[in-house]
Amino acid sequence: MSGTQTPDDILYAFAVEPDHGPGTLRSYMERHPELAHELLDLAHELRLVQVDLEAPDPTPDDPAKADAAWERFMACSPGQQGTEEVFTRLQGKALAKLAADLEVPRTILAAVRDRLVAPSTYPRHFLRQLAEKMGVALAALHGYVRMPPAVPAQAAFKAASKPSAQQQVSFAQLVADTEMPVARKEALLHDPA
Repeated sequence: MSGTQTPDDILYAFAVEPDHGPGTLRSYMERHPELAHELLDLAHELRLVQVDLEAPDPTPDDPAKADAAWERFMACSPGQQGTEEVFTRLQGKALAKLAADLEVPRTILAAVRDRLVAPSTYPRHFLRQLAEKMGVALAALHGYVRMPPAVPAQAAFKAASKPSAQQQVSFAQLVADTEMPVARKEALLHDPA
């Protein structure tokens, strides 16, 4: 009988078997060794379909939990979550202390926070120092500064029309435009190897 069957007929016969377990598979492979690879592939696919059919319904039991999870998901932004929280905490005295520790005016840190500096223009040593003093991973800080410029929340409440983010400047331009001693400006711009 197997001499008149095509390979598709044999694979179909295996697919409609009530049991696709090892015994059935072995039996078909012994009778049709030329189709061993195809039978294995088919058995694997049938097993995957069976697993999918046995999977529990993805509908959550508690809609409130699903809504809370959705809200947390929607609040996330790529590369921002951890570092954004640190900048949020850096207000008032904390921002002044960080500025003093880094020996820079607060305006420099405000420009970093609002992502007003073109990311490729930061000296590596400055970002390393900033991440260390803030207590965040350097990779998280890199991800944060690469995001688009931020619109300060206060601007949305005070503006007659929709506010937009300021144009980014180079770190060198920011330092040049900020009042501080020339020696400190040079130290900020010089990236030691």
